[in-house]
Amino acid sequence: LVQNYLNKNWKKVYRQEELKNMEGIDNDHNESGFDLLEPISGLKIQVKYRGGNNIHLEQTRRSSTKNQGKASESGHVVYSSGEFDVLLAIRPTEFRYDFDPEKDLVIIPEYELHDPAKPGFLKKSVGLIQERNLREKYKNVVDVLNALVEKMGAKDE
Repeated sequence: LVQNYLNKNWKKVYRQEELKNMEGIDNDHNESGFDLLEPISGLKIQVKYRGGNNIHLEQTRRSSTKNQGKASESGHVVYSSGEFDVLLAIRPTEFRYDFDPEKDLVIIPEYELHDPAKPGFLKKSVGLIQERNLREKYKNVVDVLNALVEKMGAKDE
């Protein structure tokens, strides 16, 4: 659903599995870190569907050297800085199979998620107060995406 929304209202984005056959795209065979990619700029988008009282960002990943220590103190793994550029969280007030972009979509640039207590990693979650502040700061999904692409120095199509 988010991919369709972005393709219609912003630019063409691709899921990991769609990138496998695209020439010039360095594909991550583990499909980690991001869900969608805008290939011209290289903007990596992580998508989460989250109900409840916060946007939790912990995940389950394989045990490996990369996922030891501060990355997995709680038994789950937090994202490392740089795995994605922006988070798009769908936050509906009730369960349904679609979303209202004006009400349900929260866009958060990755740099807003850095954990100052654990340099190199992102926070485990975004609480309701922080979410409210970020919704106020980043109101328009397309404007935020365009600003991030511009910040990356990418050229429009």
